[in-house]
Amino acid sequence: MRIRDRVACPLVFHGGTGIPADQLREAVLLGVAKINIAHGFRKAFLDGADAYLRKTEGASDPREVLREAEEAAVRYAVEKMRRISA
Repeated sequence: MRIRDRVACPLVFHGGTGIPADQLREAVLLGVAKINIAHGFRKAFLDGADAYLRKTEGASDPREVLREAEEAAVRYAVEKMRRISA
């Protein structure tokens, strides 16, 4: 009997950042409802901020830095979702 058949709550896959997309797709097919990718999401955010600061030496508006960081994190999440659902 599968876990999803024995529990009445959604299954969550923790630590999905480094797992290949084909394995995550399989997990979804087996009943996983949520995949946590926080490590990759945070790394994308920080890398986005770092890239912006490097290309705009002397940037002084934190809103611009945060906007770039947020956009990088969103790109990461969208790409991860696209690869899992492909």
